[in-house]
Amino acid sequence: MVRRKRRKRRKASLAARFGLLIGGTVVGLVLVEVVARVAFAPAIGHTFGPYKPGDDCFLADPDVGYVLRPLVCGHNSLGFAGPELSEKSEDVTRVAILGDSIVIQSFFVDILDRVLPARLDRPMEFVNMGVSGYTTEEEAALLRKWGQTVQPDLVIVAFCVNDYSMTPLYVEIDGKMREVRKDLIPMVSLSPFLFRHSAMYRLWAERRISKANQAQPGDRVSETHAALDDLVVQTQDLGAELLVVVFPYLMYRDQYPPREAKAYTTVMDALASRGIATVDLAPAFEAVDPDLLRVTRHDEAVERAPSVLEGRPDRQLLLAAIDEILVGFYNPNTLEYDYIHPNILGHTLAAAEIMDFVSSDPATRLGDPQTPPK
Repeated sequence: MVRRKRRKRRKASLAARFGLLIGGTVVGLVLVEVVARVAFAPAIGHTFGPYKPGDDCFLADPDVGYVLRPLVCGHNSLGFAGPELSEKSEDVTRVAILGDSIVIQSFFVDILDRVLPARLDRPMEFVNMGVSGYTTEEEAALLRKWGQTVQPDLVIVAFCVNDYSMTPLYVEIDGKMREVRKDLIPMVSLSPFLFRHSAMYRLWAERRISKANQAQPGDRVSETHAALDDLVVQTQDLGAELLVVVFPYLMYRDQYPPREAKAYTTVMDALASRGIATVDLAPAFEAVDPDLLRVTRHDEAVERAPSVLEGRPDRQLLLAAIDEILVGFYNPNTLEYDYIHPNILGHTLAAAEIMDFVSSDPATRLGDPQTPPK
């Protein structure tokens, strides 16, 4: 009898320990998942839902890798953000802007659209060709695909120092996760369900995908620089000017960590060696109070914009542009600050620096607006 009771107590104790182990494991996984969701939000450019050809914002493209799907998600019939592209007029200067999610945010593009024509006293059109997650290689491919259609007089490329890496875009096709780039690379062994619903699983999966598919860092640098060379040739063939605008990482200011510092120096050296016209935004961003570039509320941004634009020749026009752009935002926190994407004040500084550069010699930067592109 005593032995039987001891066995029962021992079984109960083991069951309790096993229950605690399972419960602790579940609680631990839940906590890790919560931390992963908070600390590692999905990058812009990811899509975790099933691939739906009718309404997905992205479309696989054999020439570029992926593009914006036309006529959905605010895209025009060519797959660009913004209104339809009109027939090129000889007396209008057309500016095509290439880049990643910084460009697709559209803020500095919209500011240029409102202010630069008045500053230069000439009619202008701005074509937003930004796509989230793009690298310089894809931007060059997109220009090759649409350059003759767009017929730009000036091509502005927004370069972020993370362009030396690739932001993957994933979709689910036929029950398999696929990475959309130049090919639809099958990810047979990944679970679409877990990939969509678990941040912890995505972190593990993305690391695995990165090891399997991403090029080596040295290859990415050479590919990026080859794309810059391609952009130079393309713009010359189009009879257009090329301008590269370098966006720094905002979190580090003038103290980049080693990897970002190397990327920043690498691209600036590459642009200089090729003689490519460049606007470096780091000095302008570093010259203002860092807290201003972290403002997330639109009403506060409008209130503090005058101090950011002190001494600018287009100060009043820029302030009016900010007011007009933000009127359409129902949420005062729509544009959140992060370490890569500027807030509205950062976008305004970018637009101001671009305008200063272009206005320094508009005849050289943009050519004669009365002469059609070659």
